[in-house]
Order: sequence, then structure tokens, then C-alpha cells
Amino acid sequence: MRGLTYSVNLIITSDKNGNPHGATISSLISLNVTPQKEELLLVLKKNSHTVAMLRHNPLFTISLLNRNQSEVAKHFSMSREIPDSREHLIQSRFKEKVVYFAINPAAELVCDFNNEYIHDESVIVIANVVQTKINDLGNVLTYSQRSYN
Repeated sequence: MRGLTYSVNLIITSDKNGNPHGATISSLISLNVTPQKEELLLVLKKNSHTVAMLRHNPLFTISLLNRNQSEVAKHFSMSREIPDSREHLIQSRFKEKVVYFAINPAAELVCDFNNEYIHDESVIVIANVVQTKINDLGNVLTYSQRSYN
């Protein structure tokens, strides 16, 4: 499976003080379980800060990174505590709540945490997609064989 190519996605949520927290994910799958509803499945580490924050604040965003954002991907892959991460993010509002996106991603999703399933060391998250904005899907950052492309 490591030889396969995956899009690089940045999940961003906020802590109880409204500070952004992000992590890169490659396991993002579109679901069509409920008719007339856009849903996603994503997998996170069970002990991650991101899972704890989603339980507290179910509204989150996913930025599908573009080819020029490998440094953003590296930053969020290595740094879970993000005091200087705002330089990579843009603040926005969604239904009177503050949300964050990567700056100039290929696509932006606003999602609502729906359910979770714990499996070994992972948490499988099901989320409703409540808003989608496509910017440039022909310019997506990918990850394959331990490098960004």
C-alpha cells in the first residue's frame, strides 16, 4: 500500500480556546451511505489531539492541499502543537463559527463530526460534508513512496 499515491489533506479543528489545530491525513474517503447526504470517512490515530478536539468541537475543515504546499504538509505532519501555524492558515466564518483553512488549497470542505468507530489504535470518523469549495483539482499535492509530488 505504501507504493500507492494519495492526495494530501489537512484536517483543521479548534481547541476549547479557539486556537487552530491541524494534522495531515491521507485516509480520506467519500461515502454515499445516506441518500442526499455527502459524507466522508477518515482515519485518525486513537490517541491524537485531533480526535479529542473533534469530540469537543465537531465542526472542522479539510483542505485538499495543492502541489505548491509541500512545506505546509511537512509542517502539519511533524508539529502537533501549532503555535506558529497561523502563517499557513486563513481564518473564515461558517454559520457564526470561526473555522480555518490552508491558504489557497485545491479544495475546501467544511465538515461536521457525525460518528466514530474505534478499531485497534485508530479511530474511524464519519463526517457530514456541509460545504464544498473547489479551487483547482488539477493541481493536487500527492504523497507516494515517502515523498510529496
